[in-house]
Amino acid sequence: MEVALYNCPKTFTDVAIRLWTWSKYSHTELRFDRIDDGPNKAHCFSSSGRDGGTRFKEIDLTNGRWDRVTVNIPTYMENRIHAWCERRVGRKYDFKGIFGFVFGKNFQDPIKWYCSEICAAALRCNGVFDFPHKISPGKMAKFMRKDSGLFVPV
Repeated sequence: MEVALYNCPKTFTDVAIRLWTWSKYSHTELRFDRIDDGPNKAHCFSSSGRDGGTRFKEIDLTNGRWDRVTVNIPTYMENRIHAWCERRVGRKYDFKGIFGFVFGKNFQDPIKWYCSEICAAALRCNGVFDFPHKISPGKMAKFMRKDSGLFVPV
């Protein structure tokens, strides 16, 4: 299993998130190990405003736009996290939660998610790592760099 961090300023939103959070990252995905992953395609989960909310998606993580970090956990934990994510597919994107970063407040909706929020929750709720509830892609990367035994850059 991996955490993938998007490092390419492709859209206005990507640039705005990177500038506001003082980070080179604007998006986060969880990549699950799958036998049926095709060439340059990975089975990923996150929440995306472009896709309307939480979803699984096949993504090319080898195109130079992603930094990847392996999460050293046993297969049964990865399966448990995948099942947790499956139960949250179809939830709306938390646009108000994103504005919490702008105004320094907690506008999070309990049933809507933004990318790093749901990726961190999937790992936190399944006992992998105690990420904070309000977290940006850049902050997630900083926490992972501190625990080099659990998180290893690809």
